[in-house]
Amino acid sequence: MLEDWETEPAVYDDDQGETTPNCHPRRNRERFSTLHTARDPNKIQEVELESEVLQGMIRQPPKVGSIQFNHEPESSNTSHADVAATTFRGTTSVITSRQPYQLEGARWHLLTKVFSNLESSKFDFHSEILLQERLDENPKYRSFSLQVLQKASEFFGAKTYIGETGLTTPSFFSNERRGTNIIWGVLDDSPAIVNWNGLDPTEQAEITPTLETANNWIVFTHPLGAENAATPTPPIPQGALHTKGKAGRERGWWRTGTDKLASYGLETEV
Repeated sequence: MLEDWETEPAVYDDDQGETTPNCHPRRNRERFSTLHTARDPNKIQEVELESEVLQGMIRQPPKVGSIQFNHEPESSNTSHADVAATTFRGTTSVITSRQPYQLEGARWHLLTKVFSNLESSKFDFHSEILLQERLDENPKYRSFSLQVLQKASEFFGAKTYIGETGLTTPSFFSNERRGTNIIWGVLDDSPAIVNWNGLDPTEQAEITPTLETANNWIVFTHPLGAENAATPTPPIPQGALHTKGKAGRERGWWRTGTDKLASYGLETEV
C-alpha cells in the first residue's frame, strides 16, 4: 500500500517519444510518528476554538487536536472539595489549616480521584497527611525510591502495595492498602509488596495471617537479628537481600514536590 500511495502513473510523451515511469511526488512525506509540524511550531495552522478555558477543554475536549502556546507560564486552579490548590509547572501548592504543602502535580491529581467523595474528601486528605507525618517520625520508616519498588514489582509481578500512604505510594501499583484498609484498588490475593515499617502495629497484626499462609509477597523491613528481637518483626525467615546506599527518598520529600534520595545510614532486608 505504501508503494502505491499517491503514485502518479506512467505517462507517454509523444513529443519526446519517451515514457515517464511511475513516480512518488511525496516520497519525502512526513512519517506519522514524527510530524514535521511537531518540530516547527510555525507550521502549525491556527485553529479557532469555541472556548480556550483550560478546565473547560479538559471536561469537553475540542473536536480537533490543538496546542496552546503560553508565552508566560500560567498557574491552574486545581482546588478540590474545599481544599485550595494551585498547580504551576508540575507542582501543586495545597493550602490546609495546618500549613501549605508543595505536592507533585500528578500526585495531587491522583489524590483528587482517590478521595473523590466531596463530602469526606477534605477530611480524608487531612487524615492522610497526619498519618504520613506520624510515619516520618518513625526512625525505621523508609519511603523507597521508585526504581527500587518498580524493579521489585516487575520481578515479582506485584500490583499491590501495602504500607505508607496515598501521599507517597507510586501510582503504578493498581492496589494500595494499609492492613485491611484499602486506599485505592481492590482487596485481592494478587502478589504484593509490603513496606513493614510503613505500617503501625495494628496494621502489621492485620496482615500477619496472610504472610503466614501465602507465599506471593515481598517484604521490605529493617535488618532482622537478635538485637531487634524486641521490635515487632514480620513472620518470615531472615531476608536474603539487603539494600544499601540511597535506596530511599528523603524524609518528608512529599511536602516539597521533589523526589531526592537519601540513605540515612539505614539498611533494608528484602
